[in-house]
Amino acid sequence: MSPLLCFPPELEYEIFLFAFQNDHKDAKNLILIAKRVFDWLIPHVFRVVTLYDYHSTPIRFNESVYQRYGHHTRHLLIGSPKLGKYLHLFPNIIDMALWIRYDPIYLPLLLQLPLARISINPEALLCTQLLQVLTSLTHLEITDYDYSDHDSFRSIRTFLC
Repeated sequence: MSPLLCFPPELEYEIFLFAFQNDHKDAKNLILIAKRVFDWLIPHVFRVVTLYDYHSTPIRFNESVYQRYGHHTRHLLIGSPKLGKYLHLFPNIIDMALWIRYDPIYLPLLLQLPLARISINPEALLCTQLLQVLTSLTHLEITDYDYSDHDSFRSIRTFLC
């Protein structure tokens, strides 16, 4: 009989990461293999989070899970007004799609984030306090822009110039 093969931890990590990246459906099974595999992969599981209610389907949002692992999230899409209140659970967001009606209560949360890129409804840009958030951005995407109302965006045009 041959002795049990042992791989160096760095190689094991690369193998499991490769398996995870090639088939996200099996991620739940991979993280159940061993605690070290769980610790390696859980940051990748929560790296991208989508909180969007497609066709008014009830969202299964487990707040305790995001309280524990939300700090791993780097890319976040919020497409439901009900979920905007959970923005504080994701303190390390660098890319955000805030596809809901902007509410000034989000401003303190947005100012604390290390945002580099944001996709946002243009109505939010009418809030002059939000311009503070825009100063640290490298990319700004404006969604659902109504071309008929150019005058209301004078302040943002001035800022961008």
